[in-house]
Amino acid sequence: MNVADREAVHAAFDEVVAKFGDLNVVVNNAGVAPTTPIDTITQEQFEQVYGVNVAGVLWGIQAAAKQFKALGHGGKIINATSQAGVVGNPELALYCGSKFAVRGITQTAARDLAKDGITVNAYAPGIVKTPMMFDIAHRVGQNAGKDDEWGMQQFSQYITLGRLSEAEDVANVVGFLAGKDSDYITGQTIIVDGGMQFH
Repeated sequence: MNVADREAVHAAFDEVVAKFGDLNVVVNNAGVAPTTPIDTITQEQFEQVYGVNVAGVLWGIQAAAKQFKALGHGGKIINATSQAGVVGNPELALYCGSKFAVRGITQTAARDLAKDGITVNAYAPGIVKTPMMFDIAHRVGQNAGKDDEWGMQQFSQYITLGRLSEAEDVANVVGFLAGKDSDYITGQTIIVDGGMQFH
């Protein structure tokens, strides 16, 4: 589905519950991250990034809460933000702004939905070895007339643990937020970045 399309998201949730009979955990994970130096940002880029990264999370929260309530139980909503939603990163104005927005929506939804037994949290990955991250590094390097390695170093040079994240590092935190051990946690953003940011 196109997560930026509210009706498509709600329809997909209806289909999931109709097929499986229940729903307990939702992870709003879709995201796009074009390189956007300030003077190059277009209306089309703005609408795409905020449509996927912000509206997609909002529609996912909305659809999840509707289903949990109809099913008569609480649930867990987990949103993807980013280390770039904690501190601004160079040449990523749209991505950073959208991920800061996810943190604010997460906090507000946690307060609004607590009475229904629904927790809402977020996870903030750092530099994960994914094709999207390698593409960002390539573009940042290209914009500076440098190579891909230089581009990656702009983001990874301050990782305290001294290595890039594997996908499993992030998945483990999402698994924790999805399970019973996190039942008393809501409205939080857990940073999973190897020590790039301390809060």
